[in-house]
Amino acid sequence: MVERSELARTLCTALATAAGRADGSVTGGTSMLDVSMDSLTVVTALSQVEAAYGFELTPEDLIAAFSASRVGDVVELLHTKIEG
Repeated sequence: MVERSELARTLCTALATAAGRADGSVTGGTSMLDVSMDSLTVVTALSQVEAAYGFELTPEDLIAAFSASRVGDVVELLHTKIEG
């Protein structure tokens, strides 16, 4: 079982690193628009999370992630994907 808080930390760190932001500057409440990344950078960050947890996002999952309002919404999407 993957804890949401652990998954959130992993995603927030991956997004902050990919965006060149300070660790801790991206939280679950951060707007995806405020992260200021292009789609390739977001996919790179999501790929790091996939590798860390051993799952694969479908194209539909990626569309849902790009449509998310907040980073926390992406965490919920990923948690649902991992836990089935």
